[in-house]
Amino acid sequence: MMTCAAAQAGVLGWLAGETGGVNARRRDAAAAVEQLEWVLGRLRAQRSDWEDCLRHLSWAEEVRWVSDAARGYLRQVADMKARGSRVLDLVAEAEASLSAAVEQARAAEAEAIAEQQALQWAGKAVACG
Repeated sequence: MMTCAAAQAGVLGWLAGETGGVNARRRDAAAAVEQLEWVLGRLRAQRSDWEDCLRHLSWAEEVRWVSDAARGYLRQVADMKARGSRVLDLVAEAEASLSAAVEQARAAEAEAIAEQQALQWAGKAVACG
């Protein structure tokens, strides 16, 4: 027959193993959140750069009165604006996907924290007598 102390030691050993796994998942989730937020920040900075570029291209396009020789240049500007607009659309899609990934990583982190707390409470609840 198993004694209370032996049973308690077994349960506490199991909880320690589970806690280690939960702690690793929590660290992994926190690292994922940090990395995804960094990528999202870089993406937003690039979007801002593209928006600035498009503003400058719009200004260049408005200077149509310069000369007929500038028409070729203006066609290039219009092409660049179209490509820039497509890039901004892609950046917006990527930003939405990354934002969703950040939210999923935060949810995983919150789940690991809740699991960790439950294991801590279970460890405190294991007592003899």
